[in-house]
Amino acid sequence: MFLVAVCALAAGCGNGSHAKAPLITSERVRSVGFYGIWERPRGTRHHTAILLFGGSEGGLGLQALTASLVAHGYPVLDIAYFRAPGLPQALQRIRLEYFQRALKWMSRQPQVDPQRIVTFGISRGGELSLILASTFPNLVHGAVGYVPSAFVGSGIPDQTLPAWTYRGKPLFGWPRGRRIPVEKINGPVFVAGGGDDFLWNSGWFVHLIAERMHAHKHDVTALVYPHAGHLLGIVRPVAYGTGPAYGVLKTRYGNLNFGGSAKADLAARKDAWPKLLKFLAGVKPR
Repeated sequence: MFLVAVCALAAGCGNGSHAKAPLITSERVRSVGFYGIWERPRGTRHHTAILLFGGSEGGLGLQALTASLVAHGYPVLDIAYFRAPGLPQALQRIRLEYFQRALKWMSRQPQVDPQRIVTFGISRGGELSLILASTFPNLVHGAVGYVPSAFVGSGIPDQTLPAWTYRGKPLFGWPRGRRIPVEKINGPVFVAGGGDDFLWNSGWFVHLIAERMHAHKHDVTALVYPHAGHLLGIVRPVAYGTGPAYGVLKTRYGNLNFGGSAKADLAARKDAWPKLLKFLAGVKPR
């Protein structure tokens, strides 16, 4: 049985929360088919809402970003899809039906306008955000991807397995490096990548996504920061580390070089953040 932990305390939920608006009382809902944190500003009704998820780190770790978005008026479901209770322990064969249940659940909440649900992901989650929006255009009406891929990726750590499945099958002809069909997205898209991203070439991926969206006359905000790295995906305009070892982090997959620099990444986050808020404010019912 999966559990959605609905956490919305006045002081925020988790480390780094600095929400400006009071949130409703914490509650737990069992057997709803997913595991996440649901936060929303007090008194919100029929509003643009966000399904938020991270990348290959797994679990729940976006409390600070959630709090920042909630402080700007957005109900947010921060969802885990592996490395959490009742979920797979690796980013392999993750079923899109899992997210479909979460999207349907969100659409029934009184705080949410079901015609203004936006997926929002970072890194592998940025890839997932575009995949979900293109797979479920009746449920998703906008997509945000920070340092995303334009392609359907393989599983981690076993790259011979697909990362994502739908109706029991790997997505979009995997493993042939198939492009995500972003032209199927029923709403605007916001993507931001770094030209100095050493983890993967998110700047080039953003260019490919924008190219495909423009070819089909879709609304896209595509930001490429030439000197930023993968840590642009911290999203909020905050400093993160300094020194000669900046960007080299110890992860569960070993030491990884995320590229960029403290100065360039922070400048990119500061530039992208107000543009992201403008994008979210502009999402309209389809």
